[in-house]
Amino acid sequence: MKLKRLLVQIAEELNLDRDFKIKVKPFKRKLASISPKTWTIHLNTSCLDILTEVERKFIIAHELLHLKL
Repeated sequence: MKLKRLLVQIAEELNLDRDFKIKVKPFKRKLASISPKTWTIHLNTSCLDILTEVERKFIIAHELLHLKL
């Protein structure tokens, strides 16, 4: 499943009504981060090849919950 579609699905499940963005970039030490200023999730380039869709969903949900809580 495409990352943006996955992001929209998870945001809806968490009742988050925002226009989130998702970008892929290299990190040295982390899987993902979220910017509360720009509402953008950044995912580590190197982890996308090895993560399952369930693991990607977990990481995206984890980052969105930082903003929700």
